[in-house]
Amino acid sequence: MLRKAICEHVLVEYVTNLQRWRYGEVPRSVSYSPADFDTMPWLLVPPQVDDFFERLQKQNPLRLGNVYDIFVGLQTSNDKVYIITPDEETANSVTFKDVNKKLWTIEKSILRPCLYDIAIPAYATPRPNTYIIFPYHIETATLKNGKIIQNAVLYTHEEMQSQFPACWQYLNALKNRLDPHAPDKDQFTRKSVQGYTRDTWYRYGRSQSLTKFDGQPKLIWSTLSLNARYAYDSKNILFTGGGNGPFYALRQEPSFDYSLFYVQAILHHPVFEAMIYSGSVRFRGDYSSRGKQYIADIPVRMIDRTNKSDCDRYSRIVMLVQQLILVTDNLSQSRLPKGRIPLERQSNLLKRQINELVNELYEIGEDDIRLIENLKKNNEIAVASERG
Repeated sequence: MLRKAICEHVLVEYVTNLQRWRYGEVPRSVSYSPADFDTMPWLLVPPQVDDFFERLQKQNPLRLGNVYDIFVGLQTSNDKVYIITPDEETANSVTFKDVNKKLWTIEKSILRPCLYDIAIPAYATPRPNTYIIFPYHIETATLKNGKIIQNAVLYTHEEMQSQFPACWQYLNALKNRLDPHAPDKDQFTRKSVQGYTRDTWYRYGRSQSLTKFDGQPKLIWSTLSLNARYAYDSKNILFTGGGNGPFYALRQEPSFDYSLFYVQAILHHPVFEAMIYSGSVRFRGDYSSRGKQYIADIPVRMIDRTNKSDCDRYSRIVMLVQQLILVTDNLSQSRLPKGRIPLERQSNLLKRQINELVNELYEIGEDDIRLIENLKKNNEIAVASERG
């Protein structure tokens, strides 16, 4: 029970069978200090697991959020207008049906490949399934200190009419769904548009992440997932979403030169997956959140560039992850068992080799792995018990 009154200790019971607990079974319990609960996600795990996680964090003080930019997707405030599913397309145009089932053909040059309402498998190359109208152009500038900055600039009315006349006609036809102050607005009109003026009614509802999709590889993952599923993208694929998803991504900060394939290996490792799962919000069906607040605190093992063993392990992880992505993509295209079986074996072997190398870098032993396996088993039992 949560209450405002300060108490001297907090008793937490670890229940693995909800039904037996309801009928009086006394589970294992641990007493915590109120100081253990702050603004960070609460990590309530058995003491041995807690000690193990704390050891990893002390040995590796660098955090994922310190050296990688973790960001949300684009926020159009009306995806049904901006995101289109092509019926036909050519090199220069895309034909689709709008929300009213009316057929339109607009310029491909104002469109960007987009992920929308689609699952991303682990270690797969993400495949865009829609297009998104992107009424901005990206301007790059170099400051006096040498830092490069980007700005997203909305196309003007004149630019839209001259460069994308068909798209401009389409947006005007649905203006009542985009302009908060349209005289004939309907129930689907956006309630607010950040930076709105009478001349910028076609801009996105929010400006977050507009410049974060160009020219730099990233990892993409579903915010809600049953397990670790992080995909490497180098094709500037866009996606939408706010703090609750549906997708998140991360990219390197300029001052940090570790490969994203290395991060991909860490995030897929069962220990760090358990760390994220244990601290995140749980949803129906045992889906858990992988929002920024649950990912950012993952400890990153620094590589000692003067240590040959460190460098060799790091290089091998990067190479094996790249191989695994190729195998995963081939597996997704293989339909016959004769082709799938050897690919599945190769995939499992590569995953095992990657995890073993991560174990060596983080000094994760067999006893530690057993702790995590037992934690996962107890979680599965608890979920099954709760489902009845």
